[in-house]
Amino acid sequence: MSEAILTATSEHKACEPTELAPLGEYADTDALDTLFGAESSFSPSLSNGNLEFEYDDVVVKVDTMGVVEIIDPD
Repeated sequence: MSEAILTATSEHKACEPTELAPLGEYADTDALDTLFGAESSFSPSLSNGNLEFEYDDVVVKVDTMGVVEIIDPD
């Protein structure tokens, strides 16, 4: 999930992922990957839910269906 967030954000901002602030400064990337990542027998991934948080100068919305939405704040 953290890779998907970086990709979506870089596409939204028309820049390379390496130009973005470290995602780990805004969210726990291990928790994102565990809760919203691929299901495995070792992962307590969510069956239903979503999360919204600020990342640098955008708002990130993710859900358990794997949808990542990047929004400019109002």
